[in-house]
Amino acid sequence: AHDLYFSRFLVEKYGSVESINKRWETNFKNFESIVKNKDACEGTLSWLNYMDVMEYKTRYFPRWYISSLRKMYEKYGTDVPLMTNNTFFILQDWYELQKEVEFIGLDYYGYYLLPGDSYYWDYLTLSLNNNINNFPWSPEFQCGSSMTLFGPTPSQHQKLVTFFALASGMRGVNYYMFVERERWEGYCPVTETGKIRPEWYAHKHFFKVLKDINWVSLKRQCSVGLLWSQEQYWRFTYEGGRKYNIQFDDYTEVASRTYECAQQPMWNYVKTLIKSDINFDGVDIRTDLTKYPVLIYAGTNLLDADLQKKLVEYVKGGGKLVFLSSTPDKEYNESSCSELVKGLGLECGEDVQKRATVVIADKQVETYLFATFKNALPEEIFVKTADGEACAVRKRVGKGEVIQFGFSALENEVFNEVVKLADLPLHVQGDNPWVQTSLHKSDNAVVVIAINRNTKEETVKIKILPDLTLPEDVWIEEEFAHTKLKMEDGQTFGITIPANDVAVIHIRKHEKVISEPDSDEQMRKLFKDVGFSQKSKEE
Repeated sequence: AHDLYFSRFLVEKYGSVESINKRWETNFKNFESIVKNKDACEGTLSWLNYMDVMEYKTRYFPRWYISSLRKMYEKYGTDVPLMTNNTFFILQDWYELQKEVEFIGLDYYGYYLLPGDSYYWDYLTLSLNNNINNFPWSPEFQCGSSMTLFGPTPSQHQKLVTFFALASGMRGVNYYMFVERERWEGYCPVTETGKIRPEWYAHKHFFKVLKDINWVSLKRQCSVGLLWSQEQYWRFTYEGGRKYNIQFDDYTEVASRTYECAQQPMWNYVKTLIKSDINFDGVDIRTDLTKYPVLIYAGTNLLDADLQKKLVEYVKGGGKLVFLSSTPDKEYNESSCSELVKGLGLECGEDVQKRATVVIADKQVETYLFATFKNALPEEIFVKTADGEACAVRKRVGKGEVIQFGFSALENEVFNEVVKLADLPLHVQGDNPWVQTSLHKSDNAVVVIAINRNTKEETVKIKILPDLTLPEDVWIEEEFAHTKLKMEDGQTFGITIPANDVAVIHIRKHEKVISEPDSDEQMRKLFKDVGFSQKSKEE
């Protein structure tokens, strides 16, 4: 089957073996000899060969397969909107798949309590799915699990991953398996015989909180996008980036692993953004960019001409584009391309690669310098090294703005200064690197979700940045513990969050009586008439 469809892909794309040989710099005699060649099928002959193999594996074949199924359903009278499940983007190009169905959804399984780097990896994965998907949701969202690789899924983990996914932009989840099957054991809220476990009450508590804050009416506030390119990810894997095996019996091993999406420097900036509590979306560069007032580019210098033009149009239309890495000046096939540089009137900068002292806001900061801008106009320069070299420039283009940084901003101290210099539009921010916050608003309520990803209790002071014009009698309550919080000057409040846990802070008009905590016994009373067993000891 592989020979048939890979050959069909090559025929449709190139038409002749001669065209393939010219692109790959090979001398194959026919298509059959190509698909019988192991190196050609694995993409090890060259970068251009590898790109074609990845295009076939992640775009052509998955789309052909989904298209074939859709046509079969339509042939036999199915006339409802169709969707498909997704797995990791190493296997499927979600953007391409969505051309065949109304919407897609991500199968999501998080390692137990999201240890180490898995928190960053999952945030980017969910964020990209939410950015690409017409309706961001998970049709197979982890609940009870027989997959020992991911670790146990008790109530604590379910609470963490549920609100983690929702805070990152997911609009719906389908708990799989909420009801246990014959091979699906442990922590399912409902057993295969219809009895309920303690996880039932925990999930009911999640749902009650979501109902109390009227989750469906809230809109996530996010104005910053981190650009991501499928081809740049392929380049990373081509150059040797791979996902290491994770030990089945040690869930903390994930903390030191290199992930599929870990191409540099974008991966490091994912971590820096989260540690600095800068709410952002992972943005596939093929999607609608105009939703974000600010886009951050931290990729390679390879970007196709049409996408370079798209960035030019984004800036000229009023967007702010911030480069934290070198400016693209080649296409994916490594041929020279100056659409972006010329279109925005940029200087790529002189390659430096050295340690240097950078002066930011009258403070001297030691960092890594990768480019200087010798041809920049004096009015465009706004950061210099201690030696007087221009290492950051800013210029207006059309209705928008471009900012180029020639130094590493991965350290939190440096990055927070960069945030101020670039005037990133933030909505909420905490002062503890272990706590990530997000702001969600409706016409009559504001909700902050704060996630403590550390293995110990953390205290954080959270500041809501836009002026909410809050009334004097504003009521602030953490919804899980029903704890009343005090709003301080500058729209700030403090809260202590248990280890690997979530706080949901609801801000609304004053209420006279604070609710009582939702104990297990109270939750059980809600179900006394629904026919389920209230005994949960053996389960």
